[in-house]
Amino acid sequence: MKKREYIFGTNALAHILMYFLQEYGHDVQGFVLNKKYVADNKVTACANPILGIEDEIEQYGSSNIAVYVATGYANMNNDRRAIFSWLEENKIDILSYIHPTACVASNVTIGKGNVLFWKIL
Repeated sequence: MKKREYIFGTNALAHILMYFLQEYGHDVQGFVLNKKYVADNKVTACANPILGIEDEIEQYGSSNIAVYVATGYANMNNDRRAIFSWLEENKIDILSYIHPTACVASNVTIGKGNVLFWKIL
């Protein structure tokens, strides 16, 4: 069974990532946040829902969920570390996105949870 894909976050980066994922045929279910933050994020710039990740885990099981992490710039390293830890503790796959035109050197190792957009000319 193919895992259900989500984007963790609701910021501008999350919306840009959603656009590219959908453009390249990914079936992204929506944006997710920890349930306690969903009520504070009612407004979204597109038709994709904002869901509580705990509800998705309860409904589909953590082994059936995969997440792209799109966090903002304020306190980014600490926020990403906390989100990654939470996702790993809950056995959620953390995905990376590399745009087809991104320029990545052959000697670079890409870890999990990276988002690389297009090459700027």
